[in-house]
Amino acid sequence: MVKLLVRLFVEVPPDRVAEVAERLRQLLANIVANAHLAAVRPYWKVVGYQEVRLDLEVHGDATDVVSSVTSRLATGWSRNSDLEAIWNPAEDAEFAEPTVRWAHVEVVE
Repeated sequence: MVKLLVRLFVEVPPDRVAEVAERLRQLLANIVANAHLAAVRPYWKVVGYQEVRLDLEVHGDATDVVSSVTSRLATGWSRNSDLEAIWNPAEDAEFAEPTVRWAHVEVVE
């Protein structure tokens, strides 16, 4: 079993963050069966951003899991290693959820 931590930073008003967090959880649940919302909180570095943390549990090779999850979420990922990826907005990078401003996916176990 591969465990992933997915951190997504979204730019939405506080009254919409629950809706967006659930939409992101559902998006990930469509990729992997076990997608659990771990936390939603204001991001301390950027006023107006909300951090959405999700835990994923997936069977398979860790490298393949990271590749599969990232390729279905967005284009334009930077890979620090086979077990970690970072997404930043760019002209040639598009995220499946338009409110996402930054994302990080990493294997934690």
